[in-house]
This record gives sequence, C-alpha cells and structure tokens, in this order.
Amino acid sequence: MNAVEGAQVICANYDLLFHDFGKQLVEFTGTTHPHGNARVRETVDRWLVKQVAYISKSQSAQQITNTRIPITKEEKIVYRPPRYGRAAVMCGDSNNGKAVIFDVKGCGVPPDEEPILPNSNGLLTLEEAVWELVFERLVYSALVHSGTSIRPIPAYAIVDLGITATFHGHQPDGRATLLVRRAQTRPKFQWGQADPGPVVAHQLLEIESTLRRYGISASNCGAVRFKFFEKDGVFKVTRDDEELEFSDAELERIKADTSFNGQEMIFDGVNVQVSSSLLEDPQNPRILDFGRYRLCSSFSASLYSWRERNYLSLRGEILHPWETNYVQPDPLLSMARMQDHPLKEAIQEAIVGYERGKLDKTTLASTINEFVLEATAPLRGG
Repeated sequence: MNAVEGAQVICANYDLLFHDFGKQLVEFTGTTHPHGNARVRETVDRWLVKQVAYISKSQSAQQITNTRIPITKEEKIVYRPPRYGRAAVMCGDSNNGKAVIFDVKGCGVPPDEEPILPNSNGLLTLEEAVWELVFERLVYSALVHSGTSIRPIPAYAIVDLGITATFHGHQPDGRATLLVRRAQTRPKFQWGQADPGPVVAHQLLEIESTLRRYGISASNCGAVRFKFFEKDGVFKVTRDDEELEFSDAELERIKADTSFNGQEMIFDGVNVQVSSSLLEDPQNPRILDFGRYRLCSSFSASLYSWRERNYLSLRGEILHPWETNYVQPDPLLSMARMQDHPLKEAIQEAIVGYERGKLDKTTLASTINEFVLEATAPLRGG
C-alpha cells in the first residue's frame, strides 16, 4: 500500500486512543490529558494519519470508482484476513519503537482484485463511516443499559482521504474515508469452514433480540433474507428472489423445522458479526461491523440463526413473530423514534456540508454527538 497525501482526521475518540496506546501517545505528545487541548489533539491526529492513511495499489491504479488518489512513495505492508475485502490490519511503529495495530476499513481492494461498482468499490464513504460510528455508540448504550457484558468493538477515528468515491449513478458519490477500529480477530465460522454450532447460533440470536428491545437490528436490512411460499401447490424457497434447490426430502425437513403453514413467510438471517472473543470468552463477546444496522419501530419477519457454515442449508434456530420470546421494541426505550427526528436530517446535512467545504469537521462531530445523546436519553432517564 501507498500513503495518501493530504489525509486528515475528521473525528477521533482521544480517550480511547490514550487508553489503548497510552505509553506511545504520552511519549509522543508529552501529556496524558487530551481534553480541551487542541494542540494535543492535532498531534495525535498527525500520529494517527501517519499510521493508517494508506490505500492499496490496485485502488490507486484506476479512476473509475474514485477520483485520482494523491499517493506518496511511502509504502506499508498490511495484512488481509480472509473475507476482509476493503479492510486490512495495519501495523505501525510508534516513536518508542513498539508496534501499534489498527483494523482499517475503506483502504481499497486487495492487490489481486479490481474495484467493481456498485458494491465492491473498495472504499467507505463518509456517510457510511458516520452511521457505523453512530450505531456503534447506540449499541454500546443499549448493551450497557440491558445489563449484559456484551460490548461493541470500538472505533478510534474517521479519517478523510481527500478523494471522492464515484458510483456513476448507482448511488450518490461521497467523500472516501477510513474507519479506524480496534484490532481483533474473527472466528473461523465467519470466514472459514467451521460450523457455528447450536450454542453460537443461539448466542447470536440472543444478541439480536437484546438489541431489538431498543429498536436496533443487525438483521432487518435484507442482507440475508429468505422467502418461503407455495406456487401451484409446490413449496419453494428463495434467497434474493433466486430459487434455492433442495431435494424433496430436504424441502419436507425445512417445512417441518420452520413450521411452514402454507402462507408466505419471510425469514431474516441473524446478521450479527462477532470477534473471536465469542469463542474465547463466551460470557463477554464483542460485536462489530455496524454498516448493516438499522433503527426499526417494529418487526414482522421470522428470524433464522444458522448452526452450519453453509447457511443456505436452513439448519438452525428459528424464532417466529407469534412466539413469546420474539422481541418487539420497548416503547419507553426504543431509539427508532430517531428515524424521523430532525437530528437525523441534521447529520445528513452536516455530511453534505463537510463534503462541499461549507462545514468544518468540528460541527460534523458535534452533530453526531447531539444525535447519539438524544437517541440514548431514555436510557439515562432523560
């Protein structure tokens, strides 16, 4: 990868950075207190950009999915765990020679791939990064309030690459950014051939159900959605409107396992992504990747949490809306009211304003904070 010239930090969690890289940052900045000190924050920003502002060579070699990327001759070798796509693990040397590690999303496609529109462009827009950050914070507040020990993997910062991600009409263009996250490992069942198994399938369903009480869902976005129905007396199963092939015996098994009653049924696959901590410490799992999370005022689809790596087998835990443990948002705690709140529109306007150079990054960060504070006010008794 090559360093990107002119990249800058839009917003950062300085407390978290000092918590995770305290010794390095204290030596680099000369202080342990970033609060209210613009000089310290600017110094940390420069340090962070030096560590993570890199883009893959295959991304910078073209100008179809992005405007020209101003790269320097400075290079970095990064690590791409399986199925990482536009993300990578980056290691850097701090001023005292000790390595620091970041998980960086939006740094371009792998060297053996080319960006493809619209969904494999290798980049992360500012809008995507902002809403991932927002949902990480909403999820954190919900989990703390629920009393569970589950926590999200936190993000350190959003970094502006200074270029535009171009979609040629597939969706609006946007500023290309990096979402810099705490480094972690992922379990084999999410990238390899290992099966989640019934215990993990149940845990993931429980996490989804816990969040639904607060009007948050990782699974209501249609990322993994199945439709069951009968056509001319024949039972059929589709995924994204494409019919799946099963033997007659398997179709009968699926009908029995899912309590199919002859009426059309929609099943949402549980799309909660976790780190390896779920297996290493099952009582304290960590969740990540909030790009698919949504605010929802109610739920109507059945839930399916697979216990086999091949989730298309439709073998797993099923939860129907008519069952007593199917969770709907609690009216007193739900954050779904923010879907139509003026602060949501304010965030969108702030993103556009920043991209057009009419709004500074401080105002954008402040708008994000206002939204999160308002959304979580009922959880604080506000």
